[in-house]
Amino acid sequence: MRSREIASFTIENAQGRVSVAVGDTVTIHTLNGGGMGGCTIVKLTNRSIHYTQDEGKHVKTIAYDNIFSID
Repeated sequence: MRSREIASFTIENAQGRVSVAVGDTVTIHTLNGGGMGGCTIVKLTNRSIHYTQDEGKHVKTIAYDNIFSID
């Protein structure tokens, strides 16, 4: 694990607190009203979540600042 990678993270917003960890499958809701379902978290850093929706073929990133909620 590199210095900026973390094992788990707790996101706190108007909906409450949600803890996520590498390997969890979640739905991410963004601040602009969009969202992504079936996201498997592959890496957590101090600034963002790295996730995939297709078994690791394409890894995408979203900054914590852009996340409205996680289910």
